[in-house]
Amino acid sequence: MSPLLQILSQFLDSIQWHWELVDDGGRVLGTSVEGEHGKFTCYGHAHDTRQQLVFYSLCPVSCPPERLSAMAELLARMNFGMILGNFELDMRDGEIRYKTAIDVEDLDFTVDACKQLVFPNCMMMDRYLPAIQHVLNGVSPEGALAVLSLDDDEMMN
Repeated sequence: MSPLLQILSQFLDSIQWHWELVDDGGRVLGTSVEGEHGKFTCYGHAHDTRQQLVFYSLCPVSCPPERLSAMAELLARMNFGMILGNFELDMRDGEIRYKTAIDVEDLDFTVDACKQLVFPNCMMMDRYLPAIQHVLNGVSPEGALAVLSLDDDEMMN
């Protein structure tokens, strides 16, 4: 297993989250999160040669082709001003995910540092799931965000 994933797995063990390796190369591990607004899958992906660790939360539903433009607008609106990560939309298959990352070159990367990678990521996916769902159900991006009633500080992480 990747040295970066060893540290991430120790963190997940410390908070009692079940995880498993999801590829043969030992560079990706997966876990599940049950949030207030839904359950979703998360992946830690180690890029050891670049000394980077990326953490993704995958939206539990994909965006159909006919809603891609509206979803792209929603995610752009949500991303504006975000500090600790960003939403991504795969225009080929409609996958929606939230990404946080850390470059650990010249850092003493510890189990405690994983908290800053994982928790904000999961919190943001869970917080914005209702808006994503509203757009999938035909609500405009502006209307979907209005339903959330987030203040400016909440929208910036």
